[in-house]
Amino acid sequence: MKDLALAPQPCSPGAQCLAPVTIRTRLSPLYWLQRITDRLDRWQRLARERRQLQALSDHMLKDIGLTRADVEREASRPFWDDRDIRQ
Repeated sequence: MKDLALAPQPCSPGAQCLAPVTIRTRLSPLYWLQRITDRLDRWQRLARERRQLQALSDHMLKDIGLTRADVEREASRPFWDDRDIRQ
């Protein structure tokens, strides 16, 4: 059986870029385990970054162009709410 390569997916900044995925690879349990692990890692990073934003002083937020309201809006989002992930 010949593996059919799917179009490579774009890689977001800071994400691990993967080689083109084949049909056979997509059926592999290890492939899905890696996808789940990557998603959980991303969610953990998002939660940590949102907590770090909340810890910044108003002066530091002003330096990066954010208001306290911006930070609170971002921090109130659920950890799985990730605008960078394209379904």
